[in-house]
Amino acid sequence: MRGNPLYIRNLAKAAWKMRKKELHEKDLIECYSFEVSGGETAFYWSSVLSRYAQTPEQRRGMLKILMHPVENGGYDDIKRLSLLSGVGESETGAILAAMRAAGVAREKEGVVRDAMRCLYMKEIEGRDSVYAREKIEAKYLSEKDESCFELVIPMSSNAELVVAKAVEQIGKNSNLDAEFLNYLQLALIEVCINAIEHSGSYEKKVFLKFVTRPDKLEITVENSGKPFSLETRKEIPVEEKLRMGNKRGWGFKLVYAIMDDVKVERVNDRTRVSMIKYLKDKEVPK
Repeated sequence: MRGNPLYIRNLAKAAWKMRKKELHEKDLIECYSFEVSGGETAFYWSSVLSRYAQTPEQRRGMLKILMHPVENGGYDDIKRLSLLSGVGESETGAILAAMRAAGVAREKEGVVRDAMRCLYMKEIEGRDSVYAREKIEAKYLSEKDESCFELVIPMSSNAELVVAKAVEQIGKNSNLDAEFLNYLQLALIEVCINAIEHSGSYEKKVFLKFVTRPDKLEITVENSGKPFSLETRKEIPVEEKLRMGNKRGWGFKLVYAIMDDVKVERVNDRTRVSMIKYLKDKEVPK
C-alpha cells in the first residue's frame, strides 16, 4: 500500500466491520481482497476510469490495455497493446495518455494492479465480485509457499536448449524426480520448437512461466502469431514415425503422458499452453 492514506483508511474500515477482537494475517488478506474487488477502493478506481473513458468500448479497451502490464510488465509496445485490446494504434496512444493522467498506469503499484485485475474479471470476463475476491485472496494466501520463475527466449536456433537447462534447475530446487524431469525437458523442448517453427510470431519470442507450489507445478508457454490447435494436428502412428525416421512430433504426446492437466487456448493474439503436474504423483509415462 506504500503508506497511501486512502488504502489504509479503507482497509481499517473493512477490518473494523469484521468485529473481531484479534485480527490475523488471513483476516487482513480477506479485508484487502474485499476492498479491491467490491469495496471503497474498487469503487474509487472504477470511478476514476469512468471519468477518463467516455464510452463503454473505450473503458473495455482501457481495461484490456491495463491487463498487459499486470501480466507482462510495461506499456512500451503500443503496437502489441493495440493488438491485445482490439483498439487502433492511435486510439491506444490516446488511452495510454488518459491512463497516465488518471494515475492508473502504475504497473508496479500492487493495489492499483489488483483493483484493475478485478475490474477486468468482472467487466471483460463476466465474473462476479465474489469470484474476483476469491482469486485475489487465493493469490496472497498461497504466495508464501510459491515460487515463480519467468523466462523469455528468442525464436532462434537452439534457444529451446536454454529452456531445458532452466527446467533442470527448477526441478532440482523443487526436488522433482530425475526421470520425470527428463521427460518434462523433452516435452517442453518440443512445445518451444513448435512455437518457434510454426507460429510466425511478430515478436520472435516465446514466453514461459513456471510456478512451483508444495502440491503442484504449473507451466505456461505463450507466443504470439498464428493460432495453434491440437485438434488440427494429424497423428502419425508410432510405427510409421519410426519407419520414416521422424524424431519430431512427440512433444504433446509426452506432455499429455506426464502432466495431469493440459490446456491449449487462444488469448487475444497469443497461443497459450498451460500445464499442471500434481507433485504428490511423480509417475512417468510407461
